[in-house]
Amino acid sequence: MDLLRKRLYSFTFDILIIFILNKGLMGLYFKTLEQHYPLNQRLYDQALEIYPFIQFSLFTCLFFGYFIWAQYVWDGKTIGTHLNKIKVVNSNKKIPALGQISLRTLGTFICYISGLILFIPIAFTKDNKGLADWMSSTYIIRDDTTGSLQLHTNESFEYFEDAA
Repeated sequence: MDLLRKRLYSFTFDILIIFILNKGLMGLYFKTLEQHYPLNQRLYDQALEIYPFIQFSLFTCLFFGYFIWAQYVWDGKTIGTHLNKIKVVNSNKKIPALGQISLRTLGTFICYISGLILFIPIAFTKDNKGLADWMSSTYIIRDDTTGSLQLHTNESFEYFEDAA
């Protein structure tokens, strides 16, 4: 399976995880409203009016939280990339710093909210790099290591990669 297909499958799996978390938390939100305000129909109607805003805000927090946290603590991997045996590395083929992971996540989010249109250039570039890769100076490589996800082992906290 080529790298581009693995990237697509990984992102799809990761987005599915975020959607499931988002739907579950939104369901919990409405269940809480129903339990605490059962007789106040006006409050419930107001909550329905702002539902899209709340759902998008929660989705955004989950998106950034999931991708930044997972790639930082699991050495450049998310659950999706782990299953597809790929990972994110910096230009030195090392685990990206937190700042790079954050920029990469921002680039991925921009591509996602563009209606996925900004993901298309990945298929047409020689090195299969997209906006997120260019913004963060990272790229995807195959990772043939097996086993479970390992926690981040870098003991020094780096926000951006040293320019060495």
